[in-house]
Formats: sequence, C-alpha cells, structure tokens
Amino acid sequence: MFKLNSMFMITACVLTATLSGCDKKEDAQTPAPVPQTTGIAADPAHEADVSMFTHEFNVGDTRLSISASGTAEPNAEIHMQINLVSGTKPEVIRLWFGPKSGEGTMKSKAGGHDDHWHGSIVCPGTITSQDSLWVEVQYSDSNKTATSIRLR
Repeated sequence: MFKLNSMFMITACVLTATLSGCDKKEDAQTPAPVPQTTGIAADPAHEADVSMFTHEFNVGDTRLSISASGTAEPNAEIHMQINLVSGTKPEVIRLWFGPKSGEGTMKSKAGGHDDHWHGSIVCPGTITSQDSLWVEVQYSDSNKTATSIRLR
C-alpha cells in the first residue's frame, strides 16, 4: 500500500512539474501595417523637416496660430499646438496631411480648451507634391471651412 501511495505522489509531482512548463506564451504575430497612400506617385523631394515652425493663418472667420514639430515623411507623426488669435472661436478643429479630399489620410480632431488646441497627425505612407497640412474648423452653426499650409 505504501508503494502505491508513494507511486501516486511521485506521478502527481512529475505531472505537476511537467505541466507547469506549459504556460509558455508564443510570440504573437502582428500583421504588417497597411501603408496609407493617396494613390499618387511618391515624391521624396517633398518630404519636409518641420522641426518647429509657427505660422499664423486665416481659416473662415478665424485667425489661428499653429506651432508644429516633427517631420513630414511617410507614416511620421507631427504634433501641433493651435492658438486662437482673433475672430470666431471654432467648436471643432480637424487636421490631416495629404490632399484636400483627405483621401488616403488619417484625419484627427484637435483637443481644445479655452482658446487653444493640441493635436497630432500621421502622414500618409506616400507623400507627393500635392500634399499639405490641412486645418478644418467647424463653428457652432455646423459650418465648416478648411485651409492648407504648405510645409515647404
């Protein structure tokens, strides 16, 4: 009887030790990102370093000042701070880098409080000579207007 109990205990210990090694996690395979493209041929000459620039511009009834940092290159992120200089305060500010249509781009909504906003955009996978930084404002009456800023 003692041999049967000790055999059972040894078997239980061996199984416990063996199964405890089964929690090995396999490396998750993440799919390669799908490049965003505007459908227009790439033009590396139109990549622009925007390490830090400040620019005042009008969009609709509003004058804004934008400060941006980053590099306008495929799939790069550009961070921005936007300040109201004068005019009607927008309810919403949207940003994107690419063509006016926004096709092939990722638009983002700037987060705002008081008279300033913060936002970032991701450049599309292909940058062309037609691409610009676009700023769209939407007012409380839901009217929208957009303007572009050339980074070169």
